[in-house]
Amino acid sequence: MKPTSMSAAARPLLLTALVAFAPSLLRAEERPGRFLLVSDIHFDPFYDASLFQQLKTSPAENWAEILENSRPAGINPRGTDSNYALLKSSLDEARRRGPDVDFVLYPGDLLAHRWQAKYDRLAEKSHEADPDEYRAFTRKVVEFLAFEFRRRFPETPILPTLGNEDSYCGDYRVEPEGPFLSMFAEVWHPLLGPESGTFRRTFPLGGYFTTRLPRLKNCRLIVLNSVFFSVNYDDACNAEVQVPALDELDWFEDTLARAAAAGEAVWLLMHVPPGINSFNTAESVPRGGPPATFWQPELTRRFLRIVERHPDVVRVAFTGHTHMDDYRLIRPGGGTSIPCKIAPAVSPIFGNNPGFQTYQYDVDRAAVSGFQTYFRDGLGEGRRPTEGRWALEYDFRDAYGFDSLSAGTIGRLAEGIRSNAAVRESYIRFYGVSSAPEITPRTLEYYRCAMTNLGAAAFMDCLPKAPDRLESPGFPDRRPAAVPPTRE
Repeated sequence: MKPTSMSAAARPLLLTALVAFAPSLLRAEERPGRFLLVSDIHFDPFYDASLFQQLKTSPAENWAEILENSRPAGINPRGTDSNYALLKSSLDEARRRGPDVDFVLYPGDLLAHRWQAKYDRLAEKSHEADPDEYRAFTRKVVEFLAFEFRRRFPETPILPTLGNEDSYCGDYRVEPEGPFLSMFAEVWHPLLGPESGTFRRTFPLGGYFTTRLPRLKNCRLIVLNSVFFSVNYDDACNAEVQVPALDELDWFEDTLARAAAAGEAVWLLMHVPPGINSFNTAESVPRGGPPATFWQPELTRRFLRIVERHPDVVRVAFTGHTHMDDYRLIRPGGGTSIPCKIAPAVSPIFGNNPGFQTYQYDVDRAAVSGFQTYFRDGLGEGRRPTEGRWALEYDFRDAYGFDSLSAGTIGRLAEGIRSNAAVRESYIRFYGVSSAPEITPRTLEYYRCAMTNLGAAAFMDCLPKAPDRLESPGFPDRRPAAVPPTRE
């Protein structure tokens, strides 16, 4: 049969429709990349002690139904880790704000603070008396959190690193080649998506791996377990691996060299950031003590030497740990400085409001073009649960006028904090995710200098020499009673 020819009158209508539809096709194909940054949930399944035995004897897939009955109802207040209500609310809101993200980065700390002590208070036998039961319960928590992420993001890669609380052995005690790493690798592997890189092979060794990032052209993610680098790390449960940090840095050096040889850009994901611990330093230095660093100095120097050998390969780094919304500049001896974004936490245990961030990036250049912070306000103090709402806290571009997150914009932000009252006030407010400000006018320089100086000597040179401009913050009234006086 001879095909029916299109009428002359219909052709212009079809052309008009194609012209109108083509831009939308182009936008769908070339839209900027988007991802979520969610960190430091510190989920507390012990929040309602009455549910512990039921959780302990139930499979993880039934936990959500059980936890819906938690009492007191509502989101936990400041000074406590995330109960089920906050976990559910934050992941629901993250899904609402980022329904079509390319991937989710999680910079560590899934488990609540004082994990073993909380377990021991409720269990029939302590974690030491019955380690198998303790590990089985902890595994269920990881499985439950994996379920909760996958339920909101069924096709989205969830790319994690471990925090200092994420361990069977205790805080800052994750065991290299130990059972927690093997368990986590088994549970979390399905959430990485079709491209999991070296996860199943190298994560059980030390909690590190590398993989290609979805949609980014010629770019890979290197995930480091920077808990090994911490000044607080204690390999108390290990009887085999003697130098986990050095083994990891050897792997990092080889992996970065391979990426450079292949012409790949690299993003880094870690938990503990490098550089100065500004909160602890603002208490130590005014009393004549040294600056407090997050990492062991020699490991920091070795990390920087590795990065220096491959200039301009590492484009950006993401960390968590402090619970605050902050920045660092990683400055190797040669090449371009690297922007490091410290993510705010979901857990409000240190007085911050819960928060997470959405990011935009250039698919071709592997450059971060901007981000937004969303937060939940209305949290109270003490045990009383409170009502609140999620809202946009700020847009990086609108707040500071920068068109990208880069080493240059972090440097200009630090200078703006020093010289511009509006920038200074914004930074102080956003640092704690619009909670009661931790930073005072006189302690501001400790935080500002920490942004751009990783080493103790450079940091001290940055500080003003006039003693009346610096003082100890002294915030004992704002710390939860059960939280140590140092924030580590």
